Amino acid sequence: MGDGKKKPKSPRLEKLSLYQRYLAERDEVLRDKWLESERLAANWV
Repeated sequence: MGDGKKKPKSPRLEKLSLYQRYLAERDEVLRDKWLESERLAANWV
C-alpha cells in the first residue's frame, strides 16, 4: 500500500503551478492598483 511518499511532479506540472501562482499574484497587484486609483480619483471629485 502507500508508504507516504509522493510521486514527484513532472517539470511541466511544476511550471504550470508556478505560472498559476504568478497569475494570481499579478491579478492581486492589478486589483490593488485599480482600487488605489479609484480611491485617488474619488478625492478629486
